Amino acid sequence: KRRILRVGMPIVPKEKLSYRIAFQYGLTDFVGISDDINIKFKNSTFLKNKVPKKIQNGIDLDLFKYKAKFNKSRNSYHLGNCVRLSEQKGLFEFIEILSEVDSMDENLLFSLAGDGEQKEELVSHCQKIGFQKIKFLGHVESTTDYYDNIDFLIFTSHYEGTARTIIEAMAKGVIVICYDESSMREMVKNGEDGFKVKAFSVEEFVKTVRDVISSKNLDQISKNARAKVERDFSRNKNFKKWTELILLD
Repeated sequence: KRRILRVGMPIVPKEKLSYRIAFQYGLTDFVGISDDINIKFKNSTFLKNKVPKKIQNGIDLDLFKYKAKFNKSRNSYHLGNCVRLSEQKGLFEFIEILSEVDSMDENLLFSLAGDGEQKEELVSHCQKIGFQKIKFLGHVESTTDYYDNIDFLIFTSHYEGTARTIIEAMAKGVIVICYDESSMREMVKNGEDGFKVKAFSVEEFVKTVRDVISSKNLDQISKNARAKVERDFSRNKNFKKWTELILLD
């Protein structure tokens, strides 16, 4: 029998004896969905001599079809994010970044899709600082439609497994700007298929957004993002890896 544990977040449990025994003797395979997860567990006492495997999240590429966004001259761009509204997602930083960018370029559009425990606080904060331009969309049934309508994903999460938000956005040709932290380090190659910013610098994030918006090679970066998803985050390819692991003798 195979006893496989799949871990989706880079959070190691407390070092209880029962946990250590379960990890060391109760499992045949440990599978993290990112290098960040596997490194954190490998550095604990849980895995000992077990070699963690990595099988990343995958999406349906037929559902998230590529849409060219940067192949013609544009006067305005739409910046957004689509996440659970929780502390992990760094959304007060997200609001601060957008409000700073808006003060420098009034032609931009802003939105936040998703629901969660911080929604009322975030709305109140925007009212308090006088940033009324952002649209709070609440739960979005079709994320593929949402990504069709935005150009840049301003992703301020402090940690992730492999964020589906990033994968889905890249598949649709949206350019991702995120912190150089957690699994985002391996998901985005800076300047090639997206952009990374020193964690957790709002000032550097604002500067990066301004530089990216005025960049001339956005169309190629958008295409590179789609190509990465096809290579690394295809649901069919990653399901095949699961099949091979489960049926392994």
